[in-house]
Amino acid sequence: MAKKVQSDVPKTGVDRWREATHTESSVKPGSGKKRVSQTVVRSRRTLITAAVLGVAAAAAVFVFRGSFDCGVDISGGTELVFTASGAGSSELSDAVKVLRTRLAGQGITGGEVKTGEGDQVLVQVPATDDPDSLASGIGQTGKLEFARVDEISDAEAMSKIQNGKEGVKLGDGSYTSFLDGSHVKSAQVRSASSSASRSSSSFNTYMVVVNFDSEGAQKFADVTKELASSNGQIAIVVDGEVKSAPAVQAEVDGGQVSISGNFSLEEALQLKSMLDSGTLPVGLSYDQSRPLDPVFSTSQLAACLVATLAVFAVAGLMLFGLFASAAVAAPALSCILTSGALLLCSASGLFSLSVARVAAVGVALLCEFIAVGAVVSRLRSLVRDGRSVKSASIKCADSIARPAGIALAALIVVAFVLLFVPSGDVQAVALALACGLACDAASSLLVVVPVLRLAGQGAASAKPGLWGLGRAVAQANGPEAGDDASGRDDGSARNGD
Repeated sequence: MAKKVQSDVPKTGVDRWREATHTESSVKPGSGKKRVSQTVVRSRRTLITAAVLGVAAAAAVFVFRGSFDCGVDISGGTELVFTASGAGSSELSDAVKVLRTRLAGQGITGGEVKTGEGDQVLVQVPATDDPDSLASGIGQTGKLEFARVDEISDAEAMSKIQNGKEGVKLGDGSYTSFLDGSHVKSAQVRSASSSASRSSSSFNTYMVVVNFDSEGAQKFADVTKELASSNGQIAIVVDGEVKSAPAVQAEVDGGQVSISGNFSLEEALQLKSMLDSGTLPVGLSYDQSRPLDPVFSTSQLAACLVATLAVFAVAGLMLFGLFASAAVAAPALSCILTSGALLLCSASGLFSLSVARVAAVGVALLCEFIAVGAVVSRLRSLVRDGRSVKSASIKCADSIARPAGIALAALIVVAFVLLFVPSGDVQAVALALACGLACDAASSLLVVVPVLRLAGQGAASAKPGLWGLGRAVAQANGPEAGDDASGRDDGSARNGD
């Protein structure tokens, strides 16, 4: 190799600047050391943050795992069997919706209502000590009526009501209601001891406060105005039984009335759930209760999730090389974060575990695995087009927002499902999927991005074959480099950056 001939011509300032610039650019390790070290430090910090977050979430889930409400297909429970005589398919469907609302109104999570053989309606709930009482509470027709006591044709019943007796049964045709539950806008349970007219017997009892719509409020005001001068009574009737009959002392024009029948909290919640859900379209007769065995246990479901991650690991090594670390770590972190989010929802009474909902979490994990595969595929494509492994890795890390954006778009679709699908089970599945997709986006930023940056800075560039990039590098450098691609030390393509 010919030696460079030193020129005797004096160097100008421009010549010295060019020489210094050439010297700095020719020593890449020295010139890029500061930038590379900052990238490595940031990436390592991000991975440490992800690890700490994952460990903390896993510890919280383990400690508070008992707070998970489990559906009957996981924990087992009780099945209540009702029969709806002479009901059509549409009436049965409406009855199922009403019963679901009543279960939710009583704070029962993890239950399910569905039709059975013939005219049967099956209500599946977690194990309860008193299934008959629960069946009585949710199976009532729930027809709310308001009637003037002075217009009741049954003299004996009228006398009992006027003497303050509660629970009086009124026969069909013995009274005419001036207002019914169709005008009820909302209902709340309140402690009777907090009312202005409390007595010693009102402590530890509850009442239900009913709010009317505008038409109902006007009707109630008109009737109370007529009865105020004589202190007449209004009978509040539920399914033909007088719950209370307060005397009217003044016109009630606020559109609100209290049903106070010395209710226990459970009885008040049952009445509130009936008023909120509306009247059953058909009468239900309670037949029996029977135990339900779980389909899967929580340990079996946990084993399924672990097996899923194991499959991801094997498939990732075969498809992505050492990028399988991201293909496993990202779904694993997403799974842990999703479990924590659903635990919070369960503690708030918004969610209960079921096989279908755990399957939705599994779908979210699969989406994360596919997203990692899409990133690796993009990385290979960039390398084949002539970019160096380092440059391609940085490019992919910077464009990771695209799969995250897809996940957010899916979240929007899930939100629409939550808003417009009335089925409680579909809403719960959508909630599980929404949490899973949100955690997918977070784990992509916390795991996939730093792994790409770290791999591109060193390991993947030095040994592209181990990272599943050997063939892409070979294709970029031409057929003559095909056998040598997996062992290249520079990891760069012929036309690389």
